[in-house]
Amino acid sequence: MTIDWTESALADLIDVKAYIGKDSEYYGEQFIDWLISSVESLSDFPKLGRTIPELEMDTFREIIFHNYKIMYRTKKDCVSIFAIVHCKRLINEKIRKSWEIA
Repeated sequence: MTIDWTESALADLIDVKAYIGKDSEYYGEQFIDWLISSVESLSDFPKLGRTIPELEMDTFREIIFHNYKIMYRTKKDCVSIFAIVHCKRLINEKIRKSWEIA
């Protein structure tokens, strides 16, 4: 399976890097490299993550990397990463609806 990053997920990735990079630019880059490596495992094991409880759909899943949820949707031949969200962040209705079209 291929890995596809939505524009929204890429923006989240940049935000995470900037946030962590405030303390250490080096660690910010390393963190993103490690996060991307964990995402790459989804190409071989797309059902590795659990179903996202808030979305209640089997095709929407998440893996946890440190304090971040990497949210993705499994499609026929593709895993689509649609969000990277801090674990403490609540998933509200507005965000949920925007992910339904991911």
